[in-house]
Amino acid sequence: MECIFRVAPKHEKKHTFLNYQFIQALNLDNQSVENLCSPTVKYFKSIIKSDISKTLLYFLGRMSDGEYDKNIFNKINDKVVKSIILNNQLLKDPYVQNNIIYSLNKKIKQSYIGNLIIDGSYTMMVSDPYAFLEYIFDLPISGLLKRGEHYNKYWVNKGEYKLAGMRAPLTWRSEVNILNLKSNEKTKEWFQYLDNSVVYNVFGNDCLIHGGSDFDGDIVCITNNKEIINGAYGGLPVDYENKKAPKKIINKKELYLSDIQGFNNSVGFVTNVATTAFALLPKFEKESKEYNEIIKRLKCFRKEQGSTIDATKGLEIKPFPIRWTKWNKIKENDSEETIKEKEFLNSICINQRVHFMRWLYPKYNIKFNNYYKSIDLIHVRTQFKKKLVDILDQYKKDKTQLSEKELFFVDKYYALNPFLETDCVMNNVSDFMINSIKEMKSEDFNKVSEENILILKDSEINTDKEKLKKLYDLYKQYKKEKKNINKKNQQHYEYNYETVEQFNSHFRNLANDISSNGSELVNLAVDICYIIHPSDNKSFLWNVFGEDLIINIMKNRQDEIKIPFLDSKGSIDYLGNKYEMKTIEINDKTGEVYDYFG
Repeated sequence: MECIFRVAPKHEKKHTFLNYQFIQALNLDNQSVENLCSPTVKYFKSIIKSDISKTLLYFLGRMSDGEYDKNIFNKINDKVVKSIILNNQLLKDPYVQNNIIYSLNKKIKQSYIGNLIIDGSYTMMVSDPYAFLEYIFDLPISGLLKRGEHYNKYWVNKGEYKLAGMRAPLTWRSEVNILNLKSNEKTKEWFQYLDNSVVYNVFGNDCLIHGGSDFDGDIVCITNNKEIINGAYGGLPVDYENKKAPKKIINKKELYLSDIQGFNNSVGFVTNVATTAFALLPKFEKESKEYNEIIKRLKCFRKEQGSTIDATKGLEIKPFPIRWTKWNKIKENDSEETIKEKEFLNSICINQRVHFMRWLYPKYNIKFNNYYKSIDLIHVRTQFKKKLVDILDQYKKDKTQLSEKELFFVDKYYALNPFLETDCVMNNVSDFMINSIKEMKSEDFNKVSEENILILKDSEINTDKEKLKKLYDLYKQYKKEKKNINKKNQQHYEYNYETVEQFNSHFRNLANDISSNGSELVNLAVDICYIIHPSDNKSFLWNVFGEDLIINIMKNRQDEIKIPFLDSKGSIDYLGNKYEMKTIEINDKTGEVYDYFG
């Protein structure tokens, strides 16, 4: 049975994400790292703090990507999104900002491991079809693209003629391929329908550069990012003699065996070991014996990665030497020459993971945090009356300001650290993103303003102190039971909750005994969460009284309600597309608004 295994998208994405394998193979100084990270930092900041259009586009996704829909508000269920649509000032509300941060947490952590936003896309590799036709009709093969020339319709139309191409998995520096686009009348005519591909010439060594790629569906990440283009090392590709799998007649009933051979293969281990090798390089002077040996091994890892993938075809492969990743124990009867050799091997032994990778695997993060806390609390604060972070920062800035004991301690900290904290490109990227997010969160974050409080309340309702006291008692009960909402601890309470929604609904029902007026209950809850306890979590208000809260905000909405819609001539640029803020309709009948929640 024949089938289509991949369908081209209607429109190419105008942005994509890098990964740490692409980044670690680049030559980037601190300024280049900052420039590479800048679009991602701006993206997070615009969503969290500064640009209501970007926040709405993030939350609404493709809901507003189509034609203008004046009734789109009726289709939105999220109370946070509804609130900031009704009054953009609520973007500064502590609960709203925490909600946005929480929803972005996965993307933020991914940025710590190199998932950075760039202009570009993952697109299909295509061999020059004109040259293919020349071959079919037995004509001299000249093709439309000469050696070193490429074609991509999207980037040519944008006036970009130099791109970087990267194919995963990427292990060695030369695999960052610089593509030089060519455009003339013939290429435009013959390649006019190739909207979702990058065309390669048939004379060059691009497939070798891309780690042994071919044209049977392989995809490559292409971008015009200047830091990547300028940071590419270039050089000859790594090539080796491939073993061929024995030919055999395909038996459909045994095809699953090939899939099984691909499960749990060690290609991830090989690429992770290569990542550690990249992180070891900054420890040694260029052209030193250690540096040169690591470079040699990195090239070998490129071969090992390819061989490991080939192993899924049933080929037997020889693993790289165990001494590369295991500590070589020095024995008493070892000769002086043997001891010297083992010390050299141990100095470049890949028995750690890189510091940034603690954000890749949760167990790594736990391991690092346990190590860091034990050193900080047990040793540093008792011996030096300082924090570990302060000593490490001083060591990086000016180690001459540290005492001999402190210097000895720092060396010991790095030696015993299960993670490499070297000055490698990916550690620098990770540190820059972490510090940028910390700085972003520290800028008036969680600050309660009088203006926002007024937006949340119904100004026509006066505060009943007796009802406030009763709701405050319910608030304390809510906080107490919320800590024990998981199934294991619920036996202590009268009610069991299958979901968080049931928990919130139960307390909303209890609040009906205090007042039957939802807007009044919201006013009281605002007083509790924003005035009496301004630093506490605001979930009691937003999660228990969310539907009533929207009714209050509806009464205090701004004069003109707008949402961004896709517009080729728009003034808003979001992830490569253009948008424009357009007015939508809001139903004045609060009862109907209440019904939108179902």
